Amino acid sequence: MKSGQKSRWLCYRDLRLVLACLVSGLVIAVNVYAQPELRDPTRPYAEQLSFSAERPVDGDQPWVLNSTLVAPDRRTAVINGTLVSEGDWLGRARVVSVEHNKVKIESGGRRITLRLIPESIKRRRQAQ
Repeated sequence: MKSGQKSRWLCYRDLRLVLACLVSGLVIAVNVYAQPELRDPTRPYAEQLSFSAERPVDGDQPWVLNSTLVAPDRRTAVINGTLVSEGDWLGRARVVSVEHNKVKIESGGRRITLRLIPESIKRRRQAQ
């Protein structure tokens, strides 16, 4: 084989290698983007994140219960991203009680219960 033919053969081989890499990369990229979005298994479903959306009397944004903490020494909740305890005021509403899955507030003479997890999602364990 002559040196001109040998260098041309190497050039074609290099071109085929580059082309194969590009095609492989394209196939991988298409497969990655075609996959559905992975859901974090530790994150609650959207309806469990914030269930109650009771409209305040003064027309502000709805109250949304984000989380509760009930411990022997304290009872706190996060409502609309604000940390509150029993007796605290949240705008014109007063926090009456904090329980495991719900918070009772009083606003404009109404007593409102904000729930963390809807009753339809809660399921009791069957007795065995």
